[in-house]
Amino acid sequence: MKLADRIFRRTDWYLTSAFGWRTLGGVTQYHQGADYGTNKQNWAQYALESGKVTSAGKDGLAGIYAWVDYPRLGYSLLYYHLSQVRVYTGQTVTESTIIGNTGMTGNATGIHLHLGVRRNGVYIDPHAIDYQPMGVSAACPYPEPTTTIGRDSKFADSVKWVQWHLNNKGAASPKLVVDGGFGPITEAAVKTFQKARGMVADGYVGPLTRAALMCPYQEPTKTLGRGSSGAHWIHWYLNRRDNAGLVVDGFYGPLTEAAVKAFQKKSGLVADGWTGPLTRGKLKNG
Repeated sequence: MKLADRIFRRTDWYLTSAFGWRTLGGVTQYHQGADYGTNKQNWAQYALESGKVTSAGKDGLAGIYAWVDYPRLGYSLLYYHLSQVRVYTGQTVTESTIIGNTGMTGNATGIHLHLGVRRNGVYIDPHAIDYQPMGVSAACPYPEPTTTIGRDSKFADSVKWVQWHLNNKGAASPKLVVDGGFGPITEAAVKTFQKARGMVADGYVGPLTRAALMCPYQEPTKTLGRGSSGAHWIHWYLNRRDNAGLVVDGFYGPLTEAAVKAFQKKSGLVADGWTGPLTRGKLKNG
């Protein structure tokens, strides 16, 4: 679904200004978001899912605004020009949390939502994202490759699998044409995706890159150990790499710790049960 569907919990919104270059009042500038009209009404705007408000307040350009980080998705949303904000900096939100109401505060000429999406410090097109709620995965219509795929690969369905997953991850803007041709544009998108995740950016899609494309969770940014929450990414990778059979519930309990120690021992790491940068690197890079 479109992000706007999820935010407004209705579908009668309309796109008024797209992401990218635009000219307003004779001035050409890059629009780092997408604007959505709400029929001149102050509709409620909801959180996508579980996340945390990293900033909420008011400034001259944004008007009343809120930044919300969504760890599972790996990106943050910026809600601009609100008529009022209903959350505060540091607040934990869920899918039922109302962030605020649509307005025209700040540098705005009408009631609308300016929606920004930032991943790894870079703004990406909000309108190109196909949002899938927690527990719901879009079904890829192509089979996962069984061999490494790279430039000029002749296996069309395998290349389409790569292109589809790159689009599903929001890794290519504009979206790739899913045509089965692994040319320079697809290769560049693969390298960008690999680099953003700390992988070797060689443009080849082998088992490790395929796993990263398929993983629906965001890699933790801090060391996790027994008692930690937010371990979904670790569970998923241990199941993928070691057939650990863990329940992907995000809780770092004794079963997760034991699986981590077994993986660390097998990988030549100190088997301390803590998942820091070295262990995460081994999980995703081999």
